[in-house]
Amino acid sequence: MNAHYESAVNVISQIDSSMKHKPKAAATTAMLALLLLVPAQMNASDYTDSLWTAGTQAYTEGNWQDAAKNWTDIVNLGEVSASLYYNIGNAAFKQGEYAQAILNYERALKLDPSYAPARYNLEFAQSMIQDKIDDVPEFFLKTWARKLGWMLPSNTWAVLSLLLFAAALALLLVFLLSSQSKSRKMGFFGGILALILAILTLCLASWQRRDSLRSDDVIITKSVTLVKSSPGGGEAKDLFILHEGTKVKRMDEVGNWSNIELKDGRQGWILNEDFEKFE
Repeated sequence: MNAHYESAVNVISQIDSSMKHKPKAAATTAMLALLLLVPAQMNASDYTDSLWTAGTQAYTEGNWQDAAKNWTDIVNLGEVSASLYYNIGNAAFKQGEYAQAILNYERALKLDPSYAPARYNLEFAQSMIQDKIDDVPEFFLKTWARKLGWMLPSNTWAVLSLLLFAAALALLLVFLLSSQSKSRKMGFFGGILALILAILTLCLASWQRRDSLRSDDVIITKSVTLVKSSPGGGEAKDLFILHEGTKVKRMDEVGNWSNIELKDGRQGWILNEDFEKFE
C-alpha cells in the first residue's frame, strides 16, 4: 500500500510539472494517474483478506479485542456478510460484551435468517443479559411457519417457488392433454399440490424479504437506560429501567428521543444514544 501511495504522489508531481511546462502533455500524464487507480482497487480485496486473516489469527490466539477490531474494519470498508457479523459477535461475547454480541448476531440473521450458528449463539447470549422479557404468546401455526422459514435463505425459497409454479403448469398440461384417466388424476391432484407448495414457498420468501427490510428493531447498548413516559426530561415520569442487550421495537421518534415497545407490550421513551440499530 505504501508503494502505491508513493507512486501516486510521484504521478501527481508529474501532473503539476506537466501543466506548468508542457500543457499539451498534461492530458497524457493525467491518464497515467487514472491507470494507477486500477491496482489500488484490485488491492482493496487483498487488504480485506489481510484484515480477515489478522482477525482470525488474533481470535485463535485469544486476542478477542484485536479480532473484533480487524473484522469491524472490514465492515467499515463496506464488506458485510452474515459470517463476518457472526465472528464479530463471537469476539464480543468472549470479552463479556453481551450487548455487542447480540447486536452482531442480529445483524447476521438480518442478512441471512437461515444462519443457524448465529441464531443458536444469539439465544445463548440473550440468556446472559439481565432483562428477561417474555414474548406475548402467539398462534402455534405462526411459530411453526417462522421456524420453517428460517431453514432456507429467502432466495432459495423464491427459486423453489418458481420451480413449483412451473411444475404446477406442467401437471396442468398433463391434465388437459392426457387421454388416460390415471394420468389426468395425477395431473389434477399433483398440480393442486404443487400450486399450494408454490404459494407457501413464495410467502416464506416474501416474509423473509420483508423482515430483512425492517428497521424498527434495536438493541439497548447503554448499561442502564431509564424509560420515560414522554420525550424529553423535565416532568416526564420514570416508567421502568432497561439494561444493555435488551431488544426493543422502535415505534416513533421525536428529536433525539424514540418511543419503544417491549415484547410484553410495555412502551416508553428513551434517548437515541442508548441503542443501536441492526443496519
